[in-house]
Amino acid sequence: MKLRLGMSPISWSNDDLPQLGGETSLQTCLVETREAGFTGTETGGKFPKDAAALSSVLGAHDLALVSGWYSGTLINNSLEEELERIAEQTRTIGLGLNIQGCFNIQFAIQGDDLFVLEVNPRSSRTVPFVAKASGLPLARIAARITIGQPLSEQTIPRRTSGQVCVKAPVFPFIKLRGLDPAPGPEMKSTGEVYGSDERADLAYLKARLATEVPVATQGGAYLTVRDEDKQNLVPVAEQLVELGFTLYATGGTADALRRHDVPVTTVYRIAEGKHPDALDLMRQGKVSFIVNVPTVSGGAVRDGNMMRRLAVELNIPFVTTMRGAVMEVAAMRAHIEEDLEPRKLTVHY
Repeated sequence: MKLRLGMSPISWSNDDLPQLGGETSLQTCLVETREAGFTGTETGGKFPKDAAALSSVLGAHDLALVSGWYSGTLINNSLEEELERIAEQTRTIGLGLNIQGCFNIQFAIQGDDLFVLEVNPRSSRTVPFVAKASGLPLARIAARITIGQPLSEQTIPRRTSGQVCVKAPVFPFIKLRGLDPAPGPEMKSTGEVYGSDERADLAYLKARLATEVPVATQGGAYLTVRDEDKQNLVPVAEQLVELGFTLYATGGTADALRRHDVPVTTVYRIAEGKHPDALDLMRQGKVSFIVNVPTVSGGAVRDGNMMRRLAVELNIPFVTTMRGAVMEVAAMRAHIEEDLEPRKLTVHY
């Protein structure tokens, strides 16, 4: 596996990667990481002065939600400082590989380090999304490049601005009984949906509603997170209380919330074999939203597997990262307080 750190390439063999449950796991190497998908239109070495004239960044998200797992945002302010470095890497890689046409790159950002997870010298299903969000006919431009027409001889329209665009994955898990819908680096979604608005929370809400997984507006929220996320969970929990939700949490998470005067009911972990636990609450209809950010080993992983499977069968929204929790709660508030308005798709082609 070849990764690029800054401008210096480094190579890791599978033997160098940490092991998790007997399987190599890149996620254990890149903890607390954001990923950025970069779609570029290159002319390769044939027209170097035009190279990387067109490129679009597809938002930031946790590494646990990659390749058909995540809801990507265009344009995402959390990547502003990294955009220049990402663009430079994209130009370097595209020219170095002599790509003529579309290509896509998956970057991971960990602290100040920029990693390349993969480079695909082809178009991807993200291209239509980026074309709609940016207003640029990327496929047409790239196709003309591949037949020998450089960017300098093409008319490139102006980009659409002033909007946030979100794509969200659609999964087939309800049709596949017994399958654990655990996040991972492989592609698992069978479709994607699109939402846009001037506000990020409304754009995300539109995309979420299109997935047909409900956005909770009332009921109970079950919360269980690892120790390093407990402090960040507090404002999320406070917002849920403001929206009228009843909170349930495992012992450690509940103690952390009570220290900040957040009302919460303690329930048992599934691995403890006592009742009530999360599965009991879900089956009783007391939970309409779940935040589960577990540790990467032990009973917490097994608990998460069982909760995810039941959440799919009961159509309960389930998030596994703190960034996902923040965006989901923002969408829940918007769903309660705002009226959604359709927007006209603005493209320049």
